[in-house]
Amino acid sequence: MTAWPPLERLLPQRGPALLLDEVVTADDVAMTCRVTIREGSAYARDGAVPAVVALEYMAQAVGAWVGLGAYARAEPPRVGLLLGARDLVLHVDGFAPGDVIDVTVERTWTDGAAGTFRGAATRAGALVAEATLTVLLGAAS
Repeated sequence: MTAWPPLERLLPQRGPALLLDEVVTADDVAMTCRVTIREGSAYARDGAVPAVVALEYMAQAVGAWVGLGAYARAEPPRVGLLLGARDLVLHVDGFAPGDVIDVTVERTWTDGAAGTFRGAATRAGALVAEATLTVLLGAAS
């Protein structure tokens, strides 16, 4: 089992803006991160986090994947930008405290400055959200 660096070393987000909890797996084309929904989680309303927040989980997982490459080169995390999402499908309405969400992103194209990633979020192995993300990969923070 690989010990991955903490997300604070891979992403520029801090405090409540950092939505993911940990890296689960990563390689040169994909990464899986995990988030556990807690009471008071960012974006929680009426005891639940709306499923559309999974899009931000995916965007942060892309950022963490990019950040892992920067980390390996002893560079600071890069500040990226989600440009858009295609084919967004939400299979649930939201997430409740205690839900553990695994978020996987896989690079489908990149030129070093921008990229396209296929994202999926699962809960207990069941697909809860999916999308294709287009991102600017950003510059060092």
